[in-house]
Amino acid sequence: MSTRSEVDDVQDVQLERIEQLIRNTPMAIDLTEPTMERYKNSNGSSGARHDKRQKITAIIASAAAFFIIVISGSFVSPTMAASIKHGLASIFNLSDDLGLKSAEDNGLVTHLEAKDTHQGLTLKVPLVTYDGSRVAIGLEQEQGQEQEQQQAAFGGTDSEDGIINRISDIDLFIDGKSIQTFAPDSSNSIGILQYPGKDNNSSIMEFSDLHNQGGKAFPSNFNLGLNIKVSGIEEPFRIHIPVERNTGSFLVLQPSVSKHYKNFDFTIDKIELSPLTTTITTHLRLLGDAEFDVPTRSMGIDVFDEKGNIFNLLSGNGWNATGGTELVTEYRFNPFPSTPQKIIIKPYFMRFKQDKTSFQLDEDGYPIVDYIPELEVTLLCPPESR
Repeated sequence: MSTRSEVDDVQDVQLERIEQLIRNTPMAIDLTEPTMERYKNSNGSSGARHDKRQKITAIIASAAAFFIIVISGSFVSPTMAASIKHGLASIFNLSDDLGLKSAEDNGLVTHLEAKDTHQGLTLKVPLVTYDGSRVAIGLEQEQGQEQEQQQAAFGGTDSEDGIINRISDIDLFIDGKSIQTFAPDSSNSIGILQYPGKDNNSSIMEFSDLHNQGGKAFPSNFNLGLNIKVSGIEEPFRIHIPVERNTGSFLVLQPSVSKHYKNFDFTIDKIELSPLTTTITTHLRLLGDAEFDVPTRSMGIDVFDEKGNIFNLLSGNGWNATGGTELVTEYRFNPFPSTPQKIIIKPYFMRFKQDKTSFQLDEDGYPIVDYIPELEVTLLCPPESR
């Protein structure tokens, strides 16, 4: 197996792999660590910028049946300053998510005036985008004069007053039904992710259906209800917004390509390309009497185009039944700028320390991974799709 630190073109691109790979129980929303770091990375050919990364160690929980991964890179267009629109739209434009930026730039975002107010605090949903699977929502808080005066007396707004830290719970409803009614079952729930927006007063919330894991696909158009609880405010904020699938191009490839490695088979089931997201669904099947261990369950993939550009992982979810022999994982990457000639998928193992509870890091604090050449797959995109 080749070591990532030996590959010069890749070493400085992918940042922190996994904020929390495996959890003991399925979860609909993680609000214990609502400000998961959206680490930035660089890709010279993509005009990206690079910030000094903090060293991280991910602790792995045992006996897990479900995990959510949240990782992001920063692909920033050289023309970003010229394209940023005034006001609320910049929540997506200033995001480090290339898909959201592209959606805003290409008119694939619905702008709204939805809001609710309690005790001098107003929560607004100014914009939303949806590609048929992934829903991303901009959220802002606007404080009344009394709250602003109180904050000024204590030195102004800080991160603890930010919208992410103030939200204590979120429930979402599609046409009046909980989004969990679209999940495969109670052991594989739909996760709600929230990460920083353009400042402390804004955030981006997103969620995706699990149609590739046995769940129901979201409708093309629906009414989304948000019930949001904020610390210190008794009554929940209730906001309803219309959500429509954007009209951008959408390409689905079903290669069903399988590779074998040691005691398991690895299959690329489906690749879905949209202006918002590149979604790749994989299927890992153990053979014989093999059992899942932490390294196998936390196996990941890197995605490249024919020019060697790497595309950053945004989020993903995987699930296997307790004691089961199959793991289905859905990875969501930044979108391709245009349909590539080739899509190269390179699976890898995280390199763990001896105790199997934390990653080995290189001298710069990067988690070390080992590519698995036996599982590498190169897919040709149909000429008519380009």
